[in-house]
Amino acid sequence: MIDEIIGIEWNFFQNVNNIGGRADCQDDFDTFYKQRFAQFKVFYPNVLESYLNDLKNFCIENRNPLTEKYAYMMKFTDYSYYLKIKDNLIELSIEQEELIDAIVSIEVNMRMEMNEMYPYLSYLSRKTHSSQDNDEDTSFETYLRGELSTYSFHTLYLYGQMILDMLQKNENIVINILKETVKLYGYSSIEEAENFYHND
Repeated sequence: MIDEIIGIEWNFFQNVNNIGGRADCQDDFDTFYKQRFAQFKVFYPNVLESYLNDLKNFCIENRNPLTEKYAYMMKFTDYSYYLKIKDNLIELSIEQEELIDAIVSIEVNMRMEMNEMYPYLSYLSRKTHSSQDNDEDTSFETYLRGELSTYSFHTLYLYGQMILDMLQKNENIVINILKETVKLYGYSSIEEAENFYHND
């Protein structure tokens, strides 16, 4: 199911029109695959199933969720441009916005925990907070908010339940994704990867 999701997303990614022209990352399937696979590997099956259904609905509706994700992100990275395109976006309900706010708040705290535990790997990652957004780097917070804004309410609800469940189990989804990411880059553990960049 993960490979099916990534395949659909990659096709959408190929059709994202950037302001400055085609981005280099749109020709880098290997990195795209690793980053997305690591994320989806830690999702619960019911969240994956619902998200896959979302993607299929996007296809039916002739909409591109990745284009919309980057558009939602521009509310924080390029507000003047966002004002020009926001009418083309689906308006989120109050319930969706409140749920997104709650999820983002929890995950930003999880990301801050990761920053403390693995500072060298964190340095190689996105900045944490939307207040740190700039033309070169979109923060973890802004990216997450943009992605969640494209989820259907059903998927968003299931995702929120997953995050709460992880929280109750004292699990950190951000660190879990990092664990899967470093494996895909050939490290046996986060600690091995952290030590590599510490000593580099």
